Amino acid sequence: MKYAHQSFGLFIRGRSLARRFCVVAVALLGLITAPAMAQDGSTVTLKYDAGEGLTGELVEVNDQVVVLRGSIGLVTVPVEGVTCIGQACPDSMRFVSSAPMLTFTTLDGSVAVQGQLVEISNDQYVIATNLGELRFNVDGAICTGEGCPVTLAETQFGGDVVLTNGTTAIEGQLVGFEGTSYIVEVANVGPIRVDSNVFDCSGDGCP
Repeated sequence: MKYAHQSFGLFIRGRSLARRFCVVAVALLGLITAPAMAQDGSTVTLKYDAGEGLTGELVEVNDQVVVLRGSIGLVTVPVEGVTCIGQACPDSMRFVSSAPMLTFTTLDGSVAVQGQLVEISNDQYVIATNLGELRFNVDGAICTGEGCPVTLAETQFGGDVVLTNGTTAIEGQLVGFEGTSYIVEVANVGPIRVDSNVFDCSGDGCP
């Protein structure tokens, strides 16, 4: 079966090929950093199980494929294993979250968006909005609303902590935080950086 848009753009065949392609497509379209992109009510983000995403204007959707328009033209993606973020998404593919609605504002106040925080990844807020997925650097945006994550930048450093991951334990003083990394001063060793997503924190210095 041939699809109407195949001759005008890119057609991704098969789920595994779609996953390999989507990283390249994101780089070419330049769409994952969506605050820099002009968006309207037809803009959506398609997300794969592995976490990759592709953002563009929703042109067509049926029970087999989704067609998006980006800066390189039309991209046709199979619907299998795809979740859609944005108000234009069909109900059968729509991303659903119970997370509260929050507001994220850049430090200079030039951009403010409302959405649900999906995760913090690679030192960025990943936000589901009506215009698809948006990302802001954690240190470049302010989150307001009930349910905002408490960043370590908002806490007082210097307290004693024990960071544990299974049988591994690190004792020291919490002296800083950069994105998703604890910075701990360890006696006779000095400051070390520890992934806060991997280690559990206990002690007076924990946020």
